[in-house]
Amino acid sequence: MSKKWTNKEIKFLRKYYKKKGGKWCAKKLKRNLGGIYVKRFKLKIKGKNCNQKYDNIEGIFSRKNLTSNIAYILGNSIADVNIRNRSKNKGHSYRLKYEISGEPGKYRDNYALLMFIRKHISPERPIKKREQWDKRYGKYYKKLILEISGLDKLIVRDLKYWGIIERKTGEEFLPPIPNKYFYAWLLGLFDGDGHLAKDGYQRNIIASSKSFLEDIQKKYSGLIGSKELIGVIYHDKESKSVRKKKDGGDLKDRFYWRIYNMPQISQMAHFIYQDNGFCFRRKKKRFIKAGLLEI
Repeated sequence: MSKKWTNKEIKFLRKYYKKKGGKWCAKKLKRNLGGIYVKRFKLKIKGKNCNQKYDNIEGIFSRKNLTSNIAYILGNSIADVNIRNRSKNKGHSYRLKYEISGEPGKYRDNYALLMFIRKHISPERPIKKREQWDKRYGKYYKKLILEISGLDKLIVRDLKYWGIIERKTGEEFLPPIPNKYFYAWLLGLFDGDGHLAKDGYQRNIIASSKSFLEDIQKKYSGLIGSKELIGVIYHDKESKSVRKKKDGGDLKDRFYWRIYNMPQISQMAHFIYQDNGFCFRRKKKRFIKAGLLEI
């Protein structure tokens, strides 16, 4: 049977929970961490990293408010975002979580990306830095994390419209992005899951859904006025044997949209970099260095 809470303990919890967090309070009060969490919910005490109100981000992902910057974020989110329902309770229980590499060669661009996303979605949210153990390589690696919690079901509905769904790997689909913003959406996707070989000879976009890449290929080919489909869809069968899934479930297939023709790669570079919006500088520089894009 749990020990009854005294008025002194409740007063202590109200005063310090938001500032210090549950673990600190549990240690000072000599109580179980689960009991601390249950009591703070009953007392309606907000957490240490209290989420901002839903009204502050309402309508950001609506169709009426779509801009090139939001289109870029949506494209990048197909690659790098994780959306989850944190509880079965009704209300603001959904979260968006961006987890990207903090490696030295990629740190500057990746940190700038999270700053860009935070600026346009939730300026008050912190960018966290963590180290996580990688079982495959037997070492720690750095991660940058931006978590936007407390999302209402209406926002989640808007995100689903744009293809941002729970457990999306292998279930990706091309959302109805307006043609005038498709270049920004494709740039965001390329910055997240795209690659250009160092010599500029080969350009890839990776996904676990073949139909997703086929739809992108068709739409892009149509927008540039090509009668033939640009590039090929390649199924990487060998990758399935080397990649591991943490939960031990079925491994996902990996497909590539590959473009080998240099003029076509240059044409796509001019298409996605048609304005001076945000992009990964390291990837843009590779196009320029290969002579596929002018400065």
